[in-house]
Amino acid sequence: MDGYDTSEVEWVGSYRGPIDPEAIAAMEPDLIVASPWPPEAPEMLGGIAPVVVIDMFEQPLDVALMQFADLVNRTEQAEALQADFAAKAEAVRIDLGAALQTTTTSFLTYAEEDDQFYPANPTQALGMVLRALQPVRPEPEQNLGTQREYRAMETIGAHEADVMFQLVFDADDGGTSDAHQAFTSHPLVEVLPVAQADQIIALNGIAMVGSAWGKAMNGLDQVAAALTDPTLNRELVVE
Repeated sequence: MDGYDTSEVEWVGSYRGPIDPEAIAAMEPDLIVASPWPPEAPEMLGGIAPVVVIDMFEQPLDVALMQFADLVNRTEQAEALQADFAAKAEAVRIDLGAALQTTTTSFLTYAEEDDQFYPANPTQALGMVLRALQPVRPEPEQNLGTQREYRAMETIGAHEADVMFQLVFDADDGGTSDAHQAFTSHPLVEVLPVAQADQIIALNGIAMVGSAWGKAMNGLDQVAAALTDPTLNRELVVE
């Protein structure tokens, strides 16, 4: 809900938690917009108001956002946001020029508690950024599905890149992240050329993960700032 005043919006819980039909009914909604999870939502809530399910995971986020905009008669505003995003992405592509195809980029998240990682798949806001820029990714990060694929750290070498983006969710205002420190100090990561070149970059997931145009724009800004850095060593990997 970036850019909107949500101070008077009543919180009734997350799609990850149990549904509270009574709390939702008390709001007397004219329309209920649900995600695919939990799948029993339409049946549970259908007696309160019409339920429309919008899937922001299995389909491109920009498609889902336009569906929502059409549903609430905000198509024109959504089209303007979509145009702004597309224009900025095109400007980044033009700025990078041929360097976009000679810079291998890895996008992943590290799960320290399990000593595993998963490459970013093409969903939600980051998925919009990846589709818009079409960066070159290591072979193990190509043709990913919409589900997370956890991998052992012993395979991290196959994700070698000129720049490695680590999505973190604990960055403070100064960008410091314990998760990033844990990843970059991992023995299997420290030996990578991308680590030795100090080109493992933390992306602030709180600011760029989710289902909103603003999240996608923030993600684009973060990725573009790194990729357009004139000091970036783009010769760590032979494309």
